[in-house]
Amino acid sequence: MTRYSIACLLLSLGLAGCVSTKHPTTVELEGETISVTPKKYPPTIRDVAYGPHERNKLDFWQAESDEPTPLVFYIHGGGWISGSKEANSGPSLNLLDQGVSYVSINYRLARGENTLPCSLNDAARALQFVRSKAEEWNIDPERIIASGGSAGGCSSLWLAYHDDLADPDSDDPVERQSTRIQAAAAIKAQSTINPWVVQERLGPSASSHPMIWETVGASSLEALFANWEEYKAISTEASPITHLSKDDPPVFIVYGSDTPAPPESDGIHHVGFGRLLQEQCKPLNLECTLVFANKATRQAALDEFILKRFQALEE
Repeated sequence: MTRYSIACLLLSLGLAGCVSTKHPTTVELEGETISVTPKKYPPTIRDVAYGPHERNKLDFWQAESDEPTPLVFYIHGGGWISGSKEANSGPSLNLLDQGVSYVSINYRLARGENTLPCSLNDAARALQFVRSKAEEWNIDPERIIASGGSAGGCSSLWLAYHDDLADPDSDDPVERQSTRIQAAAAIKAQSTINPWVVQERLGPSASSHPMIWETVGASSLEALFANWEEYKAISTEASPITHLSKDDPPVFIVYGSDTPAPPESDGIHHVGFGRLLQEQCKPLNLECTLVFANKATRQAALDEFILKRFQALEE
Protein backbone atom coordinates (compact mmCIF):
# COMPACT_ATOMS: atom_id res chain seq x y z
CA MET A 1 0.00 0.00 0.00
CA THR A 2 1.39 3.40 -0.98
CA ARG A 3 1.78 6.31 1.41
CA TYR A 4 -1.09 8.19 -0.18
CA SER A 5 -3.32 5.12 -0.09
CA ILE A 6 -2.68 4.93 3.63
CA ALA A 7 -3.48 8.62 3.95
CA CYS A 8 -6.73 8.12 2.04
CA LEU A 9 -7.63 5.25 4.35
CA LEU A 10 -7.04 7.45 7.38
CA LEU A 11 -9.15 10.18 5.81
CA SER A 12 -12.01 7.76 5.19
CA LEU A 13 -11.86 6.70 8.84
CA GLY A 14 -11.98 10.30 9.98
CA LEU A 15 -8.51 10.10 11.55
CA ALA A 16 -6.76 12.80 9.54
CA GLY A 17 -8.87 15.84 10.19
CA CYS A 18 -11.14 15.52 7.16
CA VAL A 19 -14.65 16.77 7.80
CA SER A 20 -16.26 14.63 5.12
CA THR A 21 -15.18 12.16 2.44
CA LYS A 22 -18.43 12.47 0.49
CA HIS A 23 -18.15 14.31 -2.80
CA PRO A 24 -20.97 15.36 -5.12
CA THR A 25 -21.58 13.95 -8.58
CA THR A 26 -22.77 17.35 -9.85
CA VAL A 27 -22.39 20.98 -8.79
CA GLU A 28 -24.16 24.20 -9.75
CA LEU A 29 -21.97 26.96 -11.19
CA GLU A 30 -23.49 30.19 -12.48
CA GLY A 31 -26.80 28.44 -13.11
CA GLU A 32 -25.21 25.49 -14.92
CA THR A 33 -25.21 21.91 -13.70
CA ILE A 34 -21.63 20.63 -13.93
CA SER A 35 -20.76 16.94 -13.76
CA VAL A 36 -17.98 16.07 -11.34
CA THR A 37 -15.37 13.65 -12.63
CA PRO A 38 -14.67 11.00 -9.98
CA LYS A 39 -11.32 11.70 -8.35
CA LYS A 40 -8.73 8.95 -8.32
CA TYR A 41 -7.76 10.10 -4.85
CA PRO A 42 -10.05 12.21 -2.65
CA PRO A 43 -8.92 15.78 -2.00
CA THR A 44 -7.96 16.63 1.54
CA ILE A 45 -10.21 19.71 1.31
CA ARG A 46 -12.57 20.64 -1.52
CA ASP A 47 -14.23 23.90 -2.57
CA VAL A 48 -12.08 26.21 -0.47
CA ALA A 49 -13.04 29.82 -1.26
CA TYR A 50 -10.14 32.08 -2.22
CA GLY A 51 -12.23 35.05 -3.41
CA PRO A 52 -15.79 36.43 -3.54
CA HIS A 53 -17.01 34.96 -6.86
CA GLU A 54 -18.74 31.57 -6.85
CA ARG A 55 -16.03 30.24 -9.16
CA ASN A 56 -13.29 31.35 -6.77
CA LYS A 57 -12.92 27.86 -5.31
CA LEU A 58 -10.10 25.34 -5.15
CA ASP A 59 -9.48 21.73 -4.14
CA PHE A 60 -6.37 20.73 -2.18
CA TRP A 61 -4.56 17.41 -1.92
CA GLN A 62 -2.02 17.27 0.90
CA ALA A 63 0.92 14.93 0.37
CA GLU A 64 2.11 13.04 3.42
CA SER A 65 5.37 14.60 4.66
CA ASP A 66 7.04 15.73 7.87
CA GLU A 67 8.62 18.61 5.94
CA PRO A 68 6.89 21.35 3.90
CA THR A 69 6.02 19.92 0.51
CA PRO A 70 6.40 21.32 -2.99
CA LEU A 71 3.13 22.01 -4.79
CA VAL A 72 1.65 21.64 -8.26
CA PHE A 73 -0.87 24.41 -8.91
CA TYR A 74 -3.28 23.15 -11.59
CA ILE A 75 -5.42 25.44 -13.81
CA HIS A 76 -8.13 23.88 -15.99
CA GLY A 77 -8.53 24.56 -19.71
CA GLY A 78 -11.51 25.47 -21.87
CA GLY A 79 -10.36 28.54 -23.75
CA TRP A 80 -11.10 30.67 -20.66
CA ILE A 81 -14.78 30.45 -21.66
CA SER A 82 -15.69 26.99 -20.37
CA GLY A 83 -14.48 24.17 -18.15
CA SER A 84 -14.07 23.72 -14.42
CA LYS A 85 -11.92 21.96 -11.85
CA GLU A 86 -14.73 19.44 -11.54
CA ALA A 87 -13.55 17.85 -14.81
CA ASN A 88 -10.06 17.30 -13.39
CA SER A 89 -9.46 13.78 -12.08
CA GLY A 90 -6.87 15.10 -9.65
CA PRO A 91 -3.13 14.58 -9.21
CA SER A 92 -1.14 11.59 -10.37
CA LEU A 93 -0.21 9.13 -7.65
CA ASN A 94 3.39 9.47 -8.83
CA LEU A 95 3.44 13.05 -7.55
CA LEU A 96 1.52 12.48 -4.33
CA ASP A 97 3.55 9.43 -3.41
CA GLN A 98 6.76 11.42 -3.83
CA GLY A 99 5.63 14.13 -1.47
CA VAL A 100 4.19 16.69 -3.88
CA SER A 101 0.94 18.38 -2.82
CA TYR A 102 -1.58 19.58 -5.38
CA VAL A 103 -4.17 22.31 -5.89
CA SER A 104 -6.83 22.48 -8.62
CA ILE A 105 -8.66 25.79 -9.10
CA ASN A 106 -11.77 27.27 -10.64
CA TYR A 107 -11.77 30.86 -11.85
CA ARG A 108 -14.05 33.41 -13.49
CA LEU A 109 -14.63 32.62 -17.14
CA ALA A 110 -13.98 35.40 -19.66
CA ARG A 111 -17.41 35.58 -21.21
CA GLY A 112 -20.44 37.84 -21.05
CA GLU A 113 -19.81 40.76 -18.69
CA ASN A 114 -16.43 39.35 -17.68
CA THR A 115 -13.44 39.78 -19.96
CA LEU A 116 -9.76 39.09 -19.59
CA PRO A 117 -7.69 39.40 -17.56
CA CYS A 118 -10.31 38.15 -15.05
CA SER A 119 -9.32 34.48 -15.46
CA LEU A 120 -5.64 35.32 -15.10
CA ASN A 121 -6.13 37.60 -12.14
CA ASP A 122 -8.13 34.89 -10.40
CA ALA A 123 -5.33 32.38 -10.97
CA ALA A 124 -2.89 34.86 -9.44
CA ARG A 125 -5.22 35.45 -6.47
CA ALA A 126 -5.64 31.71 -5.92
CA LEU A 127 -1.87 31.28 -5.95
CA GLN A 128 -1.49 34.05 -3.38
CA PHE A 129 -4.18 32.45 -1.23
CA VAL A 130 -2.39 29.10 -1.34
CA ARG A 131 0.86 30.76 -0.30
CA SER A 132 -0.97 32.39 2.61
CA LYS A 133 -1.89 28.86 3.73
CA ALA A 134 1.67 27.55 3.47
CA GLU A 135 2.18 26.89 7.17
CA GLU A 136 -1.31 25.50 7.76
CA TRP A 137 -1.17 23.21 4.71
CA ASN A 138 2.51 22.24 5.11
CA ILE A 139 3.52 23.77 1.76
CA ASP A 140 6.90 25.16 0.75
CA PRO A 141 5.99 28.53 -0.84
CA GLU A 142 9.32 28.61 -2.69
CA ARG A 143 8.61 25.39 -4.60
CA ILE A 144 5.44 25.87 -6.63
CA ILE A 145 4.98 24.83 -10.25
CA ALA A 146 1.90 25.87 -12.23
CA SER A 147 0.41 23.40 -14.66
CA GLY A 148 -2.61 23.09 -16.94
CA GLY A 149 -3.87 22.25 -20.40
CA SER A 150 -4.70 24.66 -23.24
CA ALA A 151 -5.95 27.91 -21.63
CA GLY A 152 -4.85 26.51 -18.27
CA GLY A 153 -1.41 26.05 -19.76
CA CYS A 154 -1.52 29.59 -21.11
CA SER A 155 -2.41 30.84 -17.64
CA SER A 156 0.51 28.85 -16.24
CA LEU A 157 2.88 30.52 -18.72
CA TRP A 158 1.38 33.89 -17.81
CA LEU A 159 2.18 33.31 -14.14
CA ALA A 160 5.70 32.17 -15.04
CA TYR A 161 6.47 35.29 -17.04
CA HIS A 162 4.42 38.05 -15.45
CA ASP A 163 5.97 40.48 -13.00
CA ASP A 164 5.10 39.81 -9.38
CA LEU A 165 1.60 41.08 -8.56
CA ALA A 166 2.20 41.14 -4.80
CA ASP A 167 1.19 44.35 -3.06
CA PRO A 168 3.37 44.60 0.06
CA ASP A 169 1.36 47.57 1.36
CA SER A 170 -2.06 45.93 1.06
CA ASP A 171 -4.34 45.57 4.08
CA ASP A 172 -5.23 42.13 2.70
CA PRO A 173 -2.57 39.60 3.80
CA VAL A 174 -3.34 37.46 0.75
CA GLU A 175 -2.50 40.30 -1.62
CA ARG A 176 0.89 40.66 0.05
CA GLN A 177 1.87 37.19 -1.16
CA SER A 178 4.01 36.66 -4.27
CA THR A 179 2.56 35.47 -7.60
CA ARG A 180 5.91 34.23 -8.90
CA ILE A 181 6.34 30.51 -9.53
CA GLN A 182 9.37 28.28 -9.93
CA ALA A 183 8.32 26.70 -13.26
CA ALA A 184 5.40 26.00 -15.58
CA ALA A 185 4.50 22.56 -16.95
CA ALA A 186 1.83 22.89 -19.62
CA ILE A 187 -0.11 20.91 -22.22
CA LYS A 188 -0.81 22.40 -25.68
CA ALA A 189 -0.44 25.92 -24.31
CA GLN A 190 -0.89 29.17 -26.21
CA SER A 191 1.93 31.71 -25.86
CA THR A 192 -0.08 34.65 -27.25
CA ILE A 193 -3.64 35.63 -28.10
CA ASN A 194 -2.62 38.56 -30.30
CA PRO A 195 -4.90 37.95 -33.32
CA TRP A 196 -2.47 39.42 -35.84
CA VAL A 197 0.35 37.18 -34.70
CA VAL A 198 -1.88 34.12 -34.41
CA GLN A 199 -3.35 34.70 -37.88
CA GLU A 200 0.09 35.09 -39.44
CA ARG A 201 1.82 32.20 -37.69
CA LEU A 202 -0.99 29.68 -37.27
CA GLY A 203 -3.76 30.67 -39.67
CA PRO A 204 -7.54 30.78 -39.35
CA SER A 205 -8.03 27.49 -37.50
CA ALA A 206 -6.29 29.17 -34.56
CA SER A 207 -7.29 32.83 -34.91
CA SER A 208 -10.99 32.01 -35.31
CA HIS A 209 -11.14 30.26 -31.94
CA PRO A 210 -13.26 32.19 -29.38
CA MET A 211 -10.29 32.20 -27.01
CA ILE A 212 -8.73 34.81 -29.30
CA TRP A 213 -11.70 37.18 -29.63
CA GLU A 214 -14.55 36.39 -27.22
CA THR A 215 -12.36 36.50 -24.11
CA VAL A 216 -11.38 40.13 -24.76
CA GLY A 217 -14.99 41.21 -25.31
CA ALA A 218 -15.21 41.26 -29.12
CA SER A 219 -18.32 39.93 -30.87
CA SER A 220 -16.29 38.15 -33.55
CA LEU A 221 -12.78 37.86 -34.96
CA GLU A 222 -13.72 40.38 -37.64
CA ALA A 223 -14.86 42.84 -34.97
CA LEU A 224 -11.60 42.30 -33.10
CA PHE A 225 -9.54 43.14 -36.17
CA ALA A 226 -11.74 46.11 -37.07
CA ASN A 227 -11.57 47.59 -33.56
CA TRP A 228 -8.10 46.45 -32.57
CA GLU A 229 -7.19 49.58 -30.63
CA GLU A 230 -10.15 48.94 -28.32
CA TYR A 231 -8.94 45.44 -27.45
CA LYS A 232 -5.18 45.74 -27.89
CA ALA A 233 -4.34 46.43 -24.24
CA ILE A 234 -6.33 43.41 -22.97
CA SER A 235 -4.94 41.08 -25.62
CA THR A 236 -1.40 42.22 -24.88
CA GLU A 237 -1.78 41.86 -21.12
CA ALA A 238 -3.24 38.34 -21.46
CA SER A 239 -0.44 37.10 -23.76
CA PRO A 240 2.39 35.40 -21.83
CA ILE A 241 4.93 36.21 -24.52
CA THR A 242 4.67 39.94 -23.85
CA HIS A 243 5.92 39.55 -20.27
CA LEU A 244 9.27 37.82 -20.79
CA SER A 245 12.25 38.95 -18.72
CA LYS A 246 15.67 37.50 -17.93
CA ASP A 247 14.70 36.33 -14.45
CA ASP A 248 11.83 34.07 -15.55
CA PRO A 249 11.71 30.37 -14.56
CA PRO A 250 11.91 27.30 -16.83
CA VAL A 251 8.83 26.23 -18.79
CA PHE A 252 8.02 22.82 -20.23
CA ILE A 253 5.23 22.34 -22.77
CA VAL A 254 3.85 19.09 -24.20
CA TYR A 255 2.23 19.10 -27.64
CA GLY A 256 0.59 16.24 -29.49
CA SER A 257 2.86 16.23 -32.55
CA ASP A 258 5.32 18.30 -34.55
CA THR A 259 3.26 19.22 -37.61
CA PRO A 260 3.78 22.09 -40.09
CA ALA A 261 2.01 25.42 -39.73
CA PRO A 262 -0.53 26.65 -40.52
CA PRO A 263 -2.60 23.62 -39.47
CA GLU A 264 -5.90 22.85 -41.16
CA SER A 265 -7.67 22.22 -37.86
CA ASP A 266 -7.23 22.66 -34.10
CA GLY A 267 -4.70 25.41 -34.60
CA ILE A 268 -5.36 26.72 -31.09
CA HIS A 269 -3.37 23.74 -29.74
CA HIS A 270 -0.60 23.73 -32.33
CA VAL A 271 3.10 23.56 -31.50
CA GLY A 272 3.53 26.80 -33.45
CA PHE A 273 2.66 28.63 -30.24
CA GLY A 274 5.56 26.87 -28.56
CA ARG A 275 7.94 27.55 -31.44
CA LEU A 276 7.08 31.24 -31.25
CA LEU A 277 7.76 31.25 -27.53
CA GLN A 278 11.10 29.50 -27.98
CA GLU A 279 12.16 32.16 -30.48
CA GLN A 280 11.46 34.90 -27.95
CA CYS A 281 13.06 33.02 -25.04
CA LYS A 282 16.35 32.33 -26.82
CA PRO A 283 17.80 35.89 -26.72
CA LEU A 284 17.04 36.03 -23.00
CA ASN A 285 18.59 32.58 -22.34
CA LEU A 286 15.30 31.37 -20.88
CA GLU A 287 14.65 27.64 -20.67
CA CYS A 288 11.68 26.68 -22.87
CA THR A 289 11.40 22.96 -23.57
CA LEU A 290 8.93 21.50 -26.08
CA VAL A 291 8.22 17.78 -26.18
CA PHE A 292 5.74 15.64 -28.08
CA ALA A 293 3.62 13.00 -26.41
CA ASN A 294 0.16 11.52 -26.74
CA LYS A 295 -2.49 11.54 -24.04
CA ALA A 296 -1.31 8.20 -22.66
CA THR A 297 2.29 9.28 -22.12
CA ARG A 298 2.25 13.03 -21.54
CA GLN A 299 1.57 12.90 -17.79
CA ALA A 300 4.71 10.87 -17.28
CA ALA A 301 6.69 13.49 -19.21
CA LEU A 302 5.19 16.29 -17.12
CA ASP A 303 5.82 14.44 -13.85
CA GLU A 304 9.46 13.83 -14.81
CA PHE A 305 10.03 17.53 -15.45
CA ILE A 306 8.17 18.57 -12.29
CA LEU A 307 10.07 16.19 -10.01
CA LYS A 308 13.45 17.11 -11.52
CA ARG A 309 12.69 20.81 -11.11
CA PHE A 310 11.67 20.38 -7.48
CA GLN A 311 14.83 18.36 -6.85
CA ALA A 312 16.95 21.11 -8.42
CA LEU A 313 15.32 23.71 -6.18
CA GLU A 314 16.37 21.71 -3.12
CA GLU A 315 20.04 21.62 -4.14
